[in-house]
Amino acid sequence: MRLARISALSLTVVLIVSACGVEFNSDEGGAADSGKSLDEAAIAAGIIVDPEALDLQGLYERDSGYGKDRFCAIRQESGRYDVGVLAVFGESIQCEGRGVASLDAGNVRMTLRRDKEETCELTATFDGAMLKIAGEVADSCAALCSPRASLAGVEIPLIDNSKDAATKAKGRDIDRLCEDESDQ
Repeated sequence: MRLARISALSLTVVLIVSACGVEFNSDEGGAADSGKSLDEAAIAAGIIVDPEALDLQGLYERDSGYGKDRFCAIRQESGRYDVGVLAVFGESIQCEGRGVASLDAGNVRMTLRRDKEETCELTATFDGAMLKIAGEVADSCAALCSPRASLAGVEIPLIDNSKDAATKAKGRDIDRLCEDESDQ
């Protein structure tokens, strides 16, 4: 039964890729090249986002049931991003901070802080629609959070990719999560 499902899935993938005009030739290029060709065909067909063309800028928001989780990013001329995050877990339970981030092919590296407290270094992934913070974060990230809260595993969807929307992101204790350094 399981083999039949795998065979059916394989056939489906081959048919989809064939429809994209990709030819498989086992005599040339090997598995690495065919994987690369498959990715290129999927990007060209708009099935997946080109990781090199991603832009983190914008406002991310989701209703957690306790309030709105928010993330914002403003692209600077240097290529880095000014970012802010608010993750809500209850009426007075949250994580909140601001800092900087870099984006490299869907991999996000952030350095956040709250006031002048210890910095929090964390990683996340971004696929063009969803920011996903890693499931494990450094102990220093606890400085951004109230007791019983953590940024680990937080996922927030992009709702508006404009700079204007990002600058309007409000926190709970931090008035504006993202401030554009070019306005200062």
